[in-house]
Amino acid sequence: MLSKCQFGTIAGVGCFLTLTGAIFLASWSSLFDFVLNQQLTLSPTSYSYDLWKDVPIPVYLEFNFFNWTNPDDILDSDPDVRRPKFVELGPYVFKELRKKVVLGWHEKNETVTFLQKRTWHFEPSLSRGSLDDVVTTLNVPAISAAFVIRDYPTFVKGALNAAMILLGTNLRIDRKVREFTFEGYEDPLLDLAAILPDGFLPVTIPFDKFGWFYTRNNSETYDGIFNMWTGKGNIQRFGQMAEWNYNNPTPTYQSYCGWVNGSAGEFFLPKPNKDSVSLFSTDICRTLKMPFKEEVEVDGIKAYRYWGDEYIFDNETRNPDNWCFCPSGECAPHGAIDVSTCKWNTPAFVSFPHFYNADPSFHRAVEGMKPDPKVHQLFLDLDKRSGIPLQVEAAMQINMLLQPYPEYSILKDVPKLYFPIFWFKERARIDDDIGSKIRLLNQVPAAGNILFGMMFCIGLAILAIISFYYIDFRRQRRSEADLKLVGT
Repeated sequence: MLSKCQFGTIAGVGCFLTLTGAIFLASWSSLFDFVLNQQLTLSPTSYSYDLWKDVPIPVYLEFNFFNWTNPDDILDSDPDVRRPKFVELGPYVFKELRKKVVLGWHEKNETVTFLQKRTWHFEPSLSRGSLDDVVTTLNVPAISAAFVIRDYPTFVKGALNAAMILLGTNLRIDRKVREFTFEGYEDPLLDLAAILPDGFLPVTIPFDKFGWFYTRNNSETYDGIFNMWTGKGNIQRFGQMAEWNYNNPTPTYQSYCGWVNGSAGEFFLPKPNKDSVSLFSTDICRTLKMPFKEEVEVDGIKAYRYWGDEYIFDNETRNPDNWCFCPSGECAPHGAIDVSTCKWNTPAFVSFPHFYNADPSFHRAVEGMKPDPKVHQLFLDLDKRSGIPLQVEAAMQINMLLQPYPEYSILKDVPKLYFPIFWFKERARIDDDIGSKIRLLNQVPAAGNILFGMMFCIGLAILAIISFYYIDFRRQRRSEADLKLVGT
């Protein structure tokens, strides 16, 4: 027989378990999200800080160059003969290390200003070929020089043509992969531009050599100055760009096309929706909006995949809202975007590799393009709960607008086409250490629901048992009382 004290204690335990279980079952999801958001919100003491400051996920950068096999035919009168033919070389793979250099935390508007330092190391074992491989391609400095002064007076163009003839400038150029990537190579036209008076050219060229990634390796300043929302006070701004190079909008594009928004790269909003995500890319000075594609699993973690679909590089004709993404005045056919104002007025256009998802005219103008959706896509996989990137493959191609200029001997008879130079892919995937932590993180909500559900059920069971016990106890007391009355 239980004493009143024992009865009260057991009943109290039952009430506590039932009430606690019920409260946490109702609020556990919101409470977990609150704690998760607190840890995601960027600060020097948050869990996300270490993941952000020194990115632990292995990142790889692959270069694939288009070797021009018939450069001597470019001036032939037969269109089929002069059509450029290409053989792809590569990939040449570099491992990337990425670190942040914090310039300041701003409590007033809850942002952080930082630089991004990226370092690349060549990985011969993952590559096909050597950095000493020679690539034949278009002479980009020469094409760019003609493009930059296209609206200048005739005598200026004549002077440039005379300089090209004097310097022996050719339309083709043969250089090693290491020179085209990070090491760069000297070019007489760059030397000439360096001695011109300030203001003579519409842009200032900050390089003494040409190379697509020249001065970028181990640089803290190349990618510009980022200002990003930390998420404090408003988790819906977490990881989103506020300014770039102290500007919003950026002067690269007109109107709303220059707005700086979207993710800065490492962080996306928790619980992403099945609509789209946006990412600001410093390589093209604009935001890319990637629509939702499908649900996937990455190392056993459920994720949402967002991708670059056939509309992401639409021109003004297919999407009138993109009118302001044509800074040079002429939109390319759909599938390539004009990044000339982002790249020192070089007539550069970005597409997917091998003109994947692009207008057929790109393919007709050249030979050797073999688009493959399995290789040439752009996609991003985000954890369904935290929004942490699990896997990314960002593939893009650099093309130069080659067009005839009657003022220049090497350009007056060339065809107009978008000349593929190289394509690159940046890929990253979570490692086992981070993957195990994310899997554990995703198990916590279910584990909490099970735990608090068990508490609620056990509490109810205790209350039910103690209620039955109490009813039986009262029944026995009444029976004993009845017997005493009968006895009297």
